[in-house]
Amino acid sequence: MFLKLRLKIRNFFKDHKRTIIIIFLVWLLIFAINFILSLRKEEKTLSSTFEPAVSIVDSKTVPEKDHSLITDVVDKYMNYCNNGEYENAYNMLSENCKNKAFKGDIKKFEEYIKSIFTQKKRYSLQSYSNYDDKHIYLLEIFNDYLATGLTGEEFATFDEKLLMVKEGDEYKLNIGDFIDVVDLKRVVEDDYSKIRILSKAVFCDHEEYLVKITNKTDYTMVISSVYEGNEVILDVGNDKRPMTNLSTEIVLAPGETQEYTLNFDKYIESKQEAQALIFNKIRILQSYTGNEEDAEKEKENAIKLYSLTIPLV
Repeated sequence: MFLKLRLKIRNFFKDHKRTIIIIFLVWLLIFAINFILSLRKEEKTLSSTFEPAVSIVDSKTVPEKDHSLITDVVDKYMNYCNNGEYENAYNMLSENCKNKAFKGDIKKFEEYIKSIFTQKKRYSLQSYSNYDDKHIYLLEIFNDYLATGLTGEEFATFDEKLLMVKEGDEYKLNIGDFIDVVDLKRVVEDDYSKIRILSKAVFCDHEEYLVKITNKTDYTMVISSVYEGNEVILDVGNDKRPMTNLSTEIVLAPGETQEYTLNFDKYIESKQEAQALIFNKIRILQSYTGNEEDAEKEKENAIKLYSLTIPLV
């Protein structure tokens, strides 16, 4: 029995010797390759896409001199905030930023900073986009977890946009998503009103127009009654945007002049300029109660109902 088994095995190897040798050699080659790869040390290279001088929006690179300068200014500002030197930090802001973002009140600025700097903070600075040849940066502020550890907290950050401007011989910051103030000085006048667009304050997500309106009539002038809708509109090309501060009632007594701030949604990333302000439903009324239920009757007895467009470009 065993003799027959040995003969079968010997005959099998004799008949398939070539195939067996090839299989063995292939196995030996695979084994050798795996052995060599296991001995080879893998070279690990760290890669990063963080390029702080390259704009997120349009991939433009900030010149090294400009990037270095704004980094130094922001670092000084952050140190003041971390150390509670609020007056020094406030004095690093441009006059426009003080007035528009904080109403010229250092106490409002101090409250703003205290709400962010609840403990020592670190930060990162990344070029974001460009506005009128100025570089807008994204400032990301976060807790110094390297020093304190997470201690059960979530990794939370505070983000805002800022840019640097030059006032005299000093470089100042616009923070809190405030970008710039632009003087406009547009005037339209007729027999009933005189409307002057004095300036535009640009923020990252909206624009604020300061307007001065004079009622030249002997009657009440109503421009925004808070319940009509689409009374004041910003024309941005093909897009007509209503005023967002809808609680602003624009009502002038006979001969009265008042200033108003009109807000409209407009993101800084959009390169399309606003074309005009449209006062869509000006009413010169013999009587005005401010009650919605009386609106139709008051308009029936109106002296004048009309619209007025003021070009911005």
